[in-house]
Amino acid sequence: ILPTILGSTLAGGRVSLLRCHRTRSSLTAPGYFTSAYVCELMVVGDALPLTDEDLFDECCANFTNLEEWTCLHPIRSDWGEGDKPTTHSAKYAFPSGPTVPLDSIDATLDYDFSFRTHESGWRSLAWEHTGYLRVVPKEPRPLAWFLHQLHALRHLLTVLVGERIFPRILKVRRKSESRPSYVVFPPRAQRLPKQVHPQEMIASAGHLGDTLSAVVSQWFSKRELLKPLTDLFLGAFYNDRLFAEFELLALTQGLESYHRRRYDGLYLATFDYEAVRAALVAAIPEGTPPPLRASLIARLQY
Repeated sequence: ILPTILGSTLAGGRVSLLRCHRTRSSLTAPGYFTSAYVCELMVVGDALPLTDEDLFDECCANFTNLEEWTCLHPIRSDWGEGDKPTTHSAKYAFPSGPTVPLDSIDATLDYDFSFRTHESGWRSLAWEHTGYLRVVPKEPRPLAWFLHQLHALRHLLTVLVGERIFPRILKVRRKSESRPSYVVFPPRAQRLPKQVHPQEMIASAGHLGDTLSAVVSQWFSKRELLKPLTDLFLGAFYNDRLFAEFELLALTQGLESYHRRRYDGLYLATFDYEAVRAALVAAIPEGTPPPLRASLIARLQY
């Protein structure tokens, strides 16, 4: 296991591989030793290691199924008129979305995108649209803070899409720099989710409409309240090889944790219960063994 592998891209840019695990190695005698590694993160364009003193002004995150969830359709194509059209045109309109205030974390959330074209002589022309959710804090924050918000956004999209969601790219930027730094999450074939149409989702951005801002804002403000539920529920949801008995146990425990946090579970106010408790303690029969008596009294505590 190597924590960091430093290198450079073909274009000469800096690249760092984080949390690397060796998958195979070979030795050719009397030649050389080679190894192959897989990494959990790849950072392009910034020096490592990053610390809490390395601050950024904003980040943009792309997730699986994000473009479908937003219901923004920036690419339109059309055939010419007539029974035998002789032209085909396409148009790309820069998309835009609402700005959501996230007061609980002193930030805002909005939509960003990138647009790329690929042309090969006279043979092909391809357009590629990539959507991002952008988090802009009021004050610069370290990378760890943005990764924490990325975690919350991923959980929210999982609930709304109804499918496992994985981050693809995280772009962090400083106002003083013209180009962002990229944090790339290498895909793993065994965990890639299927592409989901907006009509198949539990609630796409188009379905939420004007309530989108309130839903996202409430999700962040109640994150700590919902944390035991989301951790247990999504932990079972993402593990598709979990035995049914363990999945049921995790989901049940999640609901119990949420109920304890959401409701106080009191039948009476603590002051009113004191009279009931005193009567129950007095009703314990004389001669009850002290260990049992102490156990009964402890159980009567509200």
